[in-house]
Amino acid sequence: MLNTMRRALKITQADDEEVQMEVRIARLESDVSHIQTDVADLKSDVRDLRGKMEAGLTDIRQSIAQLATATEKAHGQLSAALEKSHGQLNTALEKSHGQLSAAIEKAYGKLRAATIETRVWGLVTAGGVLFLIARALKWI
Repeated sequence: MLNTMRRALKITQADDEEVQMEVRIARLESDVSHIQTDVADLKSDVRDLRGKMEAGLTDIRQSIAQLATATEKAHGQLSAALEKSHGQLNTALEKSHGQLSAAIEKAYGKLRAATIETRVWGLVTAGGVLFLIARALKWI
């Protein structure tokens, strides 16, 4: 009978271990189920984020394209304005150069006339001095 009791105890212990094992397996299955649900939620969230990112990138690309168009337009306008200003500046410089050249020629002409007048005055003065010297020495 002692043997039988031991066997019964072993069977009972084995049954307890089996029950405990089944409880553990049930808990693991439950945890796996929760993990699968969480992974499915994460996949859904990632899909949503991907869609939002693609929409955002599309908006950014459109903004960049609009900015490029606006920049090219502004560049064209600036280039046209610079060319117009360059032409006006060239015209003004050529006009100023012409006026300056005319003024220099006029001043040079006046200077040349003054130089000639000075030479004539010097020659007349020298002639007058020589005439006085000649009279004083009674050469004349």
